[in-house]
Amino acid sequence: MNRAGTPVAPGTPTAPGAPAASAMRPATNRAASRLGWLAFATLAIAAVIQLWRIAGADHGVPLWDPAEHGVAGVALAEALERGDLIGFLLGINRQVLWPFAHSLMLLPWSLLLGSDYITAARLSVVLFAGTVMALFAAGLGLHPGRGAWVTAKRDVLAQAVRRGALQRALGGHATVPTDLPAVTERLLEKAVLAALAIAHKAGQVAAGYAKVNDALASGAGVALIHAREAAADGVRKIAAATQRRAEATPIATIGTFASAELDLALARPNVIHAALLSGHASAAVLARWHSLDRFRNDNVDERGDEEARTIDPALGL
Repeated sequence: MNRAGTPVAPGTPTAPGAPAASAMRPATNRAASRLGWLAFATLAIAAVIQLWRIAGADHGVPLWDPAEHGVAGVALAEALERGDLIGFLLGINRQVLWPFAHSLMLLPWSLLLGSDYITAARLSVVLFAGTVMALFAAGLGLHPGRGAWVTAKRDVLAQAVRRGALQRALGGHATVPTDLPAVTERLLEKAVLAALAIAHKAGQVAAGYAKVNDALASGAGVALIHAREAAADGVRKIAAATQRRAEATPIATIGTFASAELDLALARPNVIHAALLSGHASAAVLARWHSLDRFRNDNVDERGDEEARTIDPALGL
């Protein structure tokens, strides 16, 4: 775990100039894969044995769907035994069951083990085990090892993309876009705006110069939001108002977003100044904002996490 709280894989250096991502060693991957296969195969075989016994027991009248699938497979098997190719093709053509291939899979079982309901039930057991094993194998093929872990900093992520470290760590199973840092930053910005919209619906945002000053004077304001287009004089006056509070401690200030972005989040036009009011939704906005700020900047005042905890101790940052 690095200082920013982001998980880092063993052997992943985070110092400037060091590679930003690493892959598990091939030998370790192979050993883990074999061990996983062995454990999984053991469980699958044990389950098949138990289900095989259950399928062979007499359960009375069969259920409708399994019985109809079984009859379709038996009909195809009997047509082949008679050498009736036309009857075999007609049997396939008449099928309206899903999955349509079930009777074809039942065909060899019926020819080898006999045409009865127990044979059809045991085929379902084998298909179940085979499907689970195939999904497990596909998962190992698609996601080998532990993937790529990288420090949540824009410059470190850009370095990893530039050097191809992420693609190597993923074993060549993914294409890493060159604009990944910019895409990541934009997604973090959208997360802040989405949380801001929720805070607005929860009544925890005061928008407008006068309302911001009122929130600060009452002590309800816990963070300030200024549009990028905000005039320096207005920002200075609001900053002075924060110093006149009963508790003149610094509060977080968000100045990242354009007025148009704030308009959409707060569902009102020409938003230049706003304040977050104490509450759960505001704490969520601050938590996402500090994640974005840490991603952008190397030297971030980590007091922001403490502020979010103070607003909402249950947030679990």
